[in-house]
Amino acid sequence: MGRILKLKDLSSLALATGQPLTGTKTVLVKRISACLSAVMVDLDHFRDQHPHLATPLVSNAIGLFSSDTVAQLKHSILPRSIVSIDVGIRNLAWVELSSRGEILRWSVDDLLGADGTSEADGSADLGQAQDLHDEAPSKTTNTSAHETTNTKKKAKRTKKTPPPLYDPRSVALRLDQIMQTIVDSKQIGGVIVERQRFRTGGMHSVLDTTFKCGVVEGMIHTWLALWEKEHTPGSPDKKHKDVIIESISPRAVGAWWSIGSVTRSSDGGSASEESTGGAYELDTSDAGDMSKRPKKTPKYATKKKQSRMIVDGWMHKLEAQGNKTATRDNNHPLRVSCSSTIRERYRLEKKRDDLSDCLLQAVAWYEWREHAMNEALHRYPCAAATAGPKV
Repeated sequence: MGRILKLKDLSSLALATGQPLTGTKTVLVKRISACLSAVMVDLDHFRDQHPHLATPLVSNAIGLFSSDTVAQLKHSILPRSIVSIDVGIRNLAWVELSSRGEILRWSVDDLLGADGTSEADGSADLGQAQDLHDEAPSKTTNTSAHETTNTKKKAKRTKKTPPPLYDPRSVALRLDQIMQTIVDSKQIGGVIVERQRFRTGGMHSVLDTTFKCGVVEGMIHTWLALWEKEHTPGSPDKKHKDVIIESISPRAVGAWWSIGSVTRSSDGGSASEESTGGAYELDTSDAGDMSKRPKKTPKYATKKKQSRMIVDGWMHKLEAQGNKTATRDNNHPLRVSCSSTIRERYRLEKKRDDLSDCLLQAVAWYEWREHAMNEALHRYPCAAATAGPKV
């Protein structure tokens, strides 16, 4: 508790609790202090409800609770399950993950209603009307080899389906249906939404995709804000405001999983995809050590591929282990488990990168939450809930 933290220590602590890594030392301290203070409020509440489990206050906050109580404390404070949402222009990927790492529900829904619900939400299967015009031109027997090659290239270009039109009304109606399905669970204790990019260079520099994703994100938070005010069915005196709703930075998630990077092998070199047998396996034991973080490769396709390969590796392990129930370990990340049905659906899904993104976001959130709890227990007594790390 008395040790002065250096910038490297603060950066590692910010990474382990899901805080942005940018800013000065003072800014990092404020972020970490706010995060841990929020956790300390939960710890104080737990201690008040279970006074018989708390030991007398000592100089080290770890003495507040016995070792046998820590597991019960985490089970009480951590939500039983959370829903993680990955926002896209057309697809909305989401997963419900339990605190034990079990995937309860996992889905990718089309915001334009192309998955068979267009009649219900007023949207149309846009782009299908042009299919007749997208047919490749027929070949003639008297064309030269050069003309035939150009015809093939032209046919290949015209086969591509034009992007669907974006109708905010249809998207809003469809999103309402999806959100009703997402929150239809009695054990949901949190909803986390992928935060979209912010552009400040003027309207001319805001990409169309960035703008549309921001609109969808705003719709989601508006829907959740109204839902928070509603009463829980069967409990007129309880509202949904008890559910945690947070906006999660994709950059923080990527930093936690080292997505967009090349993994380092034990000898200090880089571990390529081939060296792992095609199943991308990420060792997060050193995730909190900034000095061991690999170099970044900012290509979007690389990030999406690595995200998918991490989850592919988990699914391969589950299949090999016979879908055994995941266990929680203090020295390892949250282990994911799911039924064979969910695993098979994931294998057949074309948008596995979106499914992977929302799952990694959910797992990272639980790990950040647990790291913050461990840090609060080890560093701060409850009497100093508002105190921050010494610098």
